[in-house]
Amino acid sequence: NANNNVLPLAFAVVEGETLLAWSWFFSHLRLHITNKQGICVISDRHRSIKSAIDNEALGWRPPNAYHKYCIRHIASNFNNRFKDVKLKQQLVKLGKKAYFNAFNNLNILIVHYSLSVCKVYIM
Repeated sequence: NANNNVLPLAFAVVEGETLLAWSWFFSHLRLHITNKQGICVISDRHRSIKSAIDNEALGWRPPNAYHKYCIRHIASNFNNRFKDVKLKQQLVKLGKKAYFNAFNNLNILIVHYSLSVCKVYIM
């Protein structure tokens, strides 16, 4: 929303984050919440979510929907691996850039800040 908060449209209580549970969730989301095209699904990088979304039968592939990863989760995983708060903050700024030129300028700053860490993470 306008306050940069997450707005959940639906949630479910399931036994675990499994392919079966995510497939059930996404199929019911399509059936009971919306069948609108062009929806953006933002999630963490859990394999079961990606697998469920990749299942064309569920209707969450383009042009019906677009799957993107949450920058907060990416930054958290990045920080867990590299233990560098400043670099994590730069990564979050990079992820929030709406324009390619702004992205490139910030990307240069990150590379100059810690070239060796960026090389390891990008590869």
